Formats: sequence, C-alpha cells, structure tokens
Amino acid sequence: MDTYSKIVKFSILLILLFIFATNSYALCPNTLVRTVLLLLGSISLIFSAYTYNREKAYFKTGIFACLCALPWAFYLQQKLIFGEFVSDLATAPQTFPHIMVVFNLFRYLLLAFAFFILVKGLFLSIKNLYET
Repeated sequence: MDTYSKIVKFSILLILLFIFATNSYALCPNTLVRTVLLLLGSISLIFSAYTYNREKAYFKTGIFACLCALPWAFYLQQKLIFGEFVSDLATAPQTFPHIMVVFNLFRYLLLAFAFFILVKGLFLSIKNLYET
C-alpha cells in the first residue's frame, strides 16, 4: 500500500509544480489568486526539499529549495532596485527586460531539473508497484 501513496504523492507534486511554474513569471503577483497559488506551490516545493533532505539527497534538496526561493528573491530584488514592484511590462523600467531574461533562464533550468526529479520518482514508484 505504501507504493500507492508514493504514486499519489509524486502525481500531486507534479501538478503543484505545474501550478508553480505557470504562476512564477517575472511580474509581481497583483491578484490574490495568483499570490495564493504561488504560496501553495512554494509550500509544496519546501515540503519536497525537506523530504529529500531527510533522505540525504542534497542535490535534490538544493534544486527544490532554490526553485522555491527564486521568485520571491526576484520580487524582493525588484523592490530594492526599482523602488517598486513591477506588475506591468508597459510601465517597467528600461533595464527590466535584461533582468527578466536572467531570471527566466534560472527558473526554466530549475524547473526542468525539478520536473525530471519528480518524473523519475513517479516512474520508479510505478516500477516498484508489483515488486513488493
């Protein structure tokens, strides 16, 4: 029965990773729904990082912890550099597109790593379904 719970856990984490990926773009959250979805995704990523840390998988822990902190650090950086949160590209400062490119590169790289880690865990739990 433990293998079924692992399959459900990895499936839910993949769905929450998708929700986090679609809501963690470079513009600050300007609605309550987007903020709540971003917080939900961050909490699930921290849960994954904590789980992998208990298993002593430190590379996976670092991937999930960095992915969780990346959008919040980027929004804080906007506040410190520009003095305000950028929520519209039409009113964004001129240097914002360059900063946004670097943010998106890191975000997509970490999302790809997290996706492959979760898919590998899902496939291994499906493979081990009938072995126990």
